[in-house]
Amino acid sequence: MNFLAHSLVARDQSDLVVGAFLGDEIRGSRPQWEPLWFARGIALHRFVDTYADEHPAFAASRQRFDPPYRRFAGILVDLAYDHLLANRFAEYHKQTLRQFNDDTAAHLIKGTDQFSIRMRAVCRAIADDRLLASYATEAGMRRVLVAISRRLSRPNPLVHAWQPITECLDGIALDFEQFMPDLWLATSDWLASDPLGRSEQRPPPQA
Repeated sequence: MNFLAHSLVARDQSDLVVGAFLGDEIRGSRPQWEPLWFARGIALHRFVDTYADEHPAFAASRQRFDPPYRRFAGILVDLAYDHLLANRFAEYHKQTLRQFNDDTAAHLIKGTDQFSIRMRAVCRAIADDRLLASYATEAGMRRVLVAISRRLSRPNPLVHAWQPITECLDGIALDFEQFMPDLWLATSDWLASDPLGRSEQRPPPQA
């Protein structure tokens, strides 16, 4: 759900950016996806998800939501963190958020042959509507919540979730301030460890 944070830690490398977006789309065990040119990005995406789930600040953010939203707290915290990141982007990247959005769209074009119909629609929204930049606004967040709500198979209250997010946002911001520096350092160490034996990014196949 948190496309902006995943894109940030991908560090402007095409294989990491594409894999960051496909981390939840590509199924199967590691031997099945490791030959893909963006395998480092898939592995990084899964590392980030595991790291977040185990981080005390992220856990504290989840606990800030009351029922019926507690059941969806993982999704809501992802979105709240992206909202905070979008509004503080200058603290984490030298580019403006709009420039970063456009560069991310350019990276994603290189992997569209691997994307599902849904993910292609997300890529178009990033390119045409500056989806990532819209995370800084209430209107953008409300649109994302509606889209997620429609995608879930069971009835859910996510279309109304902006209010509980805003009610919790001051506390979540404190958690976010602990989490983001730790995430950046953890992903730096992960990339330096070269877990797939690929210290250099692999280029996409030529069309």
